[in-house]
Amino acid sequence: MFDDAPLALWFLPHVQPALQATLSSDAALAKTLHTQLEEAWQQGKTAWPSLAVPMPLFVQHLAERTRQAASWADLSAELGGLSVTGLYLACACTHGIGDALQRFDQAVIQRIPAFLSSLRVTNAFAEDVQQEVRRKLLVAVDDSPPGIAAYSGRGELANWVRAVAVRTALSIRRNKNEQNERDDGSIAERMAEYSADPVMESMKRRYGPVFKRVMQQIIAGLPAESRTLLRMYYVDGVPTTQLGVLFGLNQSSMSRKLIGIRGEMFQAAKRQLKGELRLSDTAFEEISALVQSQLDLSLSRILKD
Repeated sequence: MFDDAPLALWFLPHVQPALQATLSSDAALAKTLHTQLEEAWQQGKTAWPSLAVPMPLFVQHLAERTRQAASWADLSAELGGLSVTGLYLACACTHGIGDALQRFDQAVIQRIPAFLSSLRVTNAFAEDVQQEVRRKLLVAVDDSPPGIAAYSGRGELANWVRAVAVRTALSIRRNKNEQNERDDGSIAERMAEYSADPVMESMKRRYGPVFKRVMQQIIAGLPAESRTLLRMYYVDGVPTTQLGVLFGLNQSSMSRKLIGIRGEMFQAAKRQLKGELRLSDTAFEEISALVQSQLDLSLSRILKD
């Protein structure tokens, strides 16, 4: 009975048993469902012509977001109320199809500063939120799909991302306030974990407070994108392959970019420390290992919200 309604056949495994029975026994309803699904796929394809989402994959994506419908009336109403163009883009992003990540970024992520206008945040803070939402929604973690997969299509995609951005902004603000209130000890004390060498211990005690301040200043002065890349790589463990896809670079280029950022941080620390501590090149070389260890701790601790 599904010869004339193949999309209904692809849809069935993902719906309630009672609805499966109804559609399996009623050829007319199956045909109607096929038409609705085909029209939904066509709307998505028209809205995003560069994204070739396979029809069976999109049908499954829709079915998984209407799986609670127990009757034909409920299912038909749900399908009619979905933002299928938003779901088409979300499906493409979830499965890494074509340039979906870049399309989503251009169409929605770039609007986040405007979404946050009512919160009266600074441009730098809005950029931090923008990068964090990009990470949350577009980067898969372990075996879990990226956050964009949670979009149900009930409402416009931009409005859903607006809500995510506002929640993220409030969370970041709260975490920063808590961090400012919490005395988590000096970096010099935490650096004691790095080495038991007596000479290193002596240098840690002597230079630790200065290093802490210098590294915090350097990190605060980085562009928002650089801070996000470092946080995603060193703190969240996102591999360079996924970072490259997200930021439009191949893996080699992304690796070079990360190495370059770290190198710039080290050189900035060298310039500032030599000036403040009045160190010669030779004297700085003696503490360079300590600077490197401080940089490692800064990347893994200070960057962590």
